[in-house]
Amino acid sequence: MAFVWAAIVVLVVGAIVFASIKAGKGWVLAKSESSIRADRLYRLQAYLKDHGVKTKLSEEAGSLRLLVRRGEAERARRLAEDFGDEGH
Repeated sequence: MAFVWAAIVVLVVGAIVFASIKAGKGWVLAKSESSIRADRLYRLQAYLKDHGVKTKLSEEAGSLRLLVRRGEAERARRLAEDFGDEGH
């Protein structure tokens, strides 16, 4: 009987760990621009990457979207503000 309880505990802990890792690895929208202004988004992506933020681009209905990891979203937002303030 102790083996059954131990197995249940291991499964529950494993499910919690898996769910927390899965939730933290999602991508969220950082910035979106029309395809015409894609150059600005490319420069922002390079700026974020230079500061260690993982990014990826996706295209959707004529606009380009810059995505960042969910756990880095706040940091990316602050860096994007700095990028805008510096006049890039």
